[in-house]
Amino acid sequence: MDPEHFEEWCALEQQAMERLRRGCIPSGSGLQRKIQLLVLPSFTEASSWEICQETFENAEYVAIHSIWHRKADIAKLESPVVRLRHPRPLVPTIEARRWSLETAWVDARRKELTAFTIPAIVDSRGIGLDGTSYEVAFDAGLAQARYRWWHEPPSEWRALHLWLQQTLEALEKVATRE
Repeated sequence: MDPEHFEEWCALEQQAMERLRRGCIPSGSGLQRKIQLLVLPSFTEASSWEICQETFENAEYVAIHSIWHRKADIAKLESPVVRLRHPRPLVPTIEARRWSLETAWVDARRKELTAFTIPAIVDSRGIGLDGTSYEVAFDAGLAQARYRWWHEPPSEWRALHLWLQQTLEALEKVATRE
């Protein structure tokens, strides 16, 4: 990447992270996000899993998996000539797919969360540049929470990190079955 494109890359990366956090629930879909899991590696594809519930009676659960194709976007800035082939401003390349989830599975995952006691403020002294950041967000209407950590969680959040890893594994299985 040419140095002249670095500022544009930083803006594109920030826009991609904001879009993943905002989610990819189609407007007017009647879906409400209950849980969001974000996996944000430094150099590879970043992704968001949203566990949503339909807002009508006997509502079913769905998962929406959004992936930011970082490598495809960085390739657009490979050289000044390549950059000219793409419109301004660059828009992140985000792919979203949707799967149905079993209600019993989601209810069990949510029930596990109710057993956790997680302090809001923790002592975290780690620093780092490369690696993976994680985020877990919960939405219960007027009450919401978001937890974010880099690489390893604070010791007080280890149970949440383990829950996140197990939930991601299960969601990946759902995605590969279909």
